[in-house]
Amino acid sequence: MRVPPSPSRFSMSPKIDRVGSVHLNMNDAVRATQNFSPSLRLGEGGFGTVYKARLQDGQIVAIKLAKKAHYEALRSEFESEVELLATINHRNLVKLLGFVDKGDDCLIITEYVANGTLREHLDGTRGDSLDFNQRLEISIDVAHGLTYLHLYAEKQIVHRDVKSSNILLTERMRAKLTDFGFARLGRRPLEPKRPANEMVTVRWAFGKYTEGSIKEMVDPLMREVVDTSVLEKMFDLAIQCVAPTGADRPDMNLVVEHLWGIRSEYIRSRTKN
Repeated sequence: MRVPPSPSRFSMSPKIDRVGSVHLNMNDAVRATQNFSPSLRLGEGGFGTVYKARLQDGQIVAIKLAKKAHYEALRSEFESEVELLATINHRNLVKLLGFVDKGDDCLIITEYVANGTLREHLDGTRGDSLDFNQRLEISIDVAHGLTYLHLYAEKQIVHRDVKSSNILLTERMRAKLTDFGFARLGRRPLEPKRPANEMVTVRWAFGKYTEGSIKEMVDPLMREVVDTSVLEKMFDLAIQCVAPTGADRPDMNLVVEHLWGIRSEYIRSRTKN
């Protein structure tokens, strides 16, 4: 099966002091975020708090502001994220537009992705729950982004913190990964109201998978009835991807190939029904 290719890597990385198309100082950032207004706060990233900002030319961007109490501790993380973002150009990865690194001022300016996080859509806080096709398309987008990081970036990049709150969605429901290289602890359950012994964790999923209870693993917010064969293939792949050792996990380019195959089978099953 032919897999749509990921865009090729840059032949050379831009110099860090020249990267990006947006050039701001702290005063510009204060104006653009209305003095970092809580009403413009988008969330917390690995580097700090993220704000929506409107530049003087009307462009909407996202600005990450370092946590003030940890400037020096975050300095290496700041440099790490800028260096990573500066080498990346892929439709499924958030694009770096500029940065500020002067004195105590540490800012990262990235493209603004308007439709919130995958986490919010799974929680139902962004309206209707995602249908299976949307979830599959998002999975394919994320797999393409990871394939680029692993195989086509200037040097291999391991994200280390892939989770639904680090996946941003465009208004057309295309997925973009953000927060590269920040490993943080903690993962919210998919369905918070479950009893403590039934929280949706990898361990819980392994148990249901081993029991053959595939349908119990489906998000109850998703009302669509999906063909059992399609679900089995999707969960088979998911279980492989969270195998305890790297040697047992498939390469991301193979994950992309499998996801496209699952998508083809899903479309056939919908046509048949």
